[in-house]
Amino acid sequence: MNWILLLFLGILSAELRGELTLHPLIGDHAVFQRDVSFPVIGKADPESEVVVKWQGKDFTTKAGADGKWLVRLDPSSANEKGQILKVTSGTNSIEVSDILIGEVWLASGQSNMEWKLKQCVAQSVEAEKADDPLLRLVGIS
Repeated sequence: MNWILLLFLGILSAELRGELTLHPLIGDHAVFQRDVSFPVIGKADPESEVVVKWQGKDFTTKAGADGKWLVRLDPSSANEKGQILKVTSGTNSIEVSDILIGEVWLASGQSNMEWKLKQCVAQSVEAEKADDPLLRLVGIS
């Protein structure tokens, strides 16, 4: 009987804690496209206020009845220094670090798009040219 009470309290506390999430592509070491109004989307408690802090400015919105929210950041020039994005709603907050602003490229195609560099014909030549700490890669499947 005690375990039922503990289970109920655990579920209740999870509900009371609230929700705040960001789209999976917005995380540490992300790259935002330069010179455009970049959308930051996520989910929070329904009808709650959401504040996004970015480059010293606050962007405020309200989550819809379904909890979904959207904020558009001001266009920014490319940079080489990681930025911090902080999202707050009620007592919940998320901080994302080391975000760069630059060029975002989308590549898709044949099965060879998933090859590692070591699988390529001219791997040693290409590996020397690929040593760029500002180059970031995300795989989406």
